[in-house]
Amino acid sequence: MFNKNMKKVICIVASLLVLSTTILSSSSVENRATKKHPKLIRTVTVLLVVDEEYRGNFPDWKQRVKNILNQACEIFYEQHSIIFELKAIGKWNSNGNSAKEIFNDLNTKWNKYDFDFLIGITADSNFNEAGIAKIYHFPPSKSAISLVSDQGSRTWRALVHELSHNFGLNHDKENSNVECFMNYRTMYYAGTWDRSHFRLIIKNQKWYGTVK
Repeated sequence: MFNKNMKKVICIVASLLVLSTTILSSSSVENRATKKHPKLIRTVTVLLVVDEEYRGNFPDWKQRVKNILNQACEIFYEQHSIIFELKAIGKWNSNGNSAKEIFNDLNTKWNKYDFDFLIGITADSNFNEAGIAKIYHFPPSKSAISLVSDQGSRTWRALVHELSHNFGLNHDKENSNVECFMNYRTMYYAGTWDRSHFRLIIKNQKWYGTVK
């Protein structure tokens, strides 16, 4: 959690999975990952859920949230050979009087499907943080969950930060000047993780997805 202060698509947008809650269909795009990386590629699955406030603010919200995910996951692909495969997009009616309550609402309503990651995007005025995610120290029994607020063109950076928590990463020390997505002071312009965080993603990425 932290307080508020493109390249070509790498994520795969796969065919719709039918869920009991309202889901919007998404189209397939070409997977060119193996052409770029000679090493093994890890593919993880994503359910992306968007609340009514965000949807109401942006008529083109479906494309916007896909772009946010694409920008965030390109970092993981380029540096860790991880592809985030978008399986479905869901319409969520968020409820809560604080960021924590809204996060718990997302978890309760949506963390019941078989995906590696559950990602929420919100514009709820009661969400008084830039993002929240669970920090795991072992493979989660359900989808790894993260939630970010609308921050315009910087939203994808908040998502990189929160997804990194799902791989077990904590924040850098306060007042550190190291360039890292986990450093509050540098995350909005950082291009990578510091060495220890980078290695931890390498270590813990086996928690999710499949390798080929």
